Amino acid sequence: MITDKIKFKPGFAKEDSKIYSSAGVEVRGVAPDRLWRNLCNISIWNRLNPMIVDIQPLDSADTDPHLYDKMQFNYTLDCGKRVVAQVIFFQPPKDDRPGRLAYQGTVMDGDRELDEIVDEFMIGVPDHKGVLTADAAMSSRNEIPDAPVKDYGACLETMLSNLTEWSEKHD
Repeated sequence: MITDKIKFKPGFAKEDSKIYSSAGVEVRGVAPDRLWRNLCNISIWNRLNPMIVDIQPLDSADTDPHLYDKMQFNYTLDCGKRVVAQVIFFQPPKDDRPGRLAYQGTVMDGDRELDEIVDEFMIGVPDHKGVLTADAAMSSRNEIPDAPVKDYGACLETMLSNLTEWSEKHD
């Protein structure tokens, strides 16, 4: 089995950022491409991540909700802030290679920029028993004053667990 650790590209937020969280879940009986399809479908992200209230492509003419390289999108958080984001790394899984998706976003309060974040997801390669891992990491350059206290690691784990459950029920 290929093991891969989430690493951010140079120039983006890293483990030594003000805020860094990661999580992973083991997935049994779901093919990597099925998880990938659902991970890349932003129309279901508000069902996967309790922090996301609404999400949509930045270009209103873009009616396909599936992420692709350099796609821009935005979402509203449960605290009322908005994140304007762009996919910065997009690599679908193959038989011998994990799938990796990363986006960089700017947290906005109205027209004011509050923070820069990077989120990355990895869909692993199944081992000889058909078990794979789904991993996620997020980092933030700043701590926002008076921001609600969140356990981002738990939020990432919830999103990955919800992604797994959704992928088991839907194709």
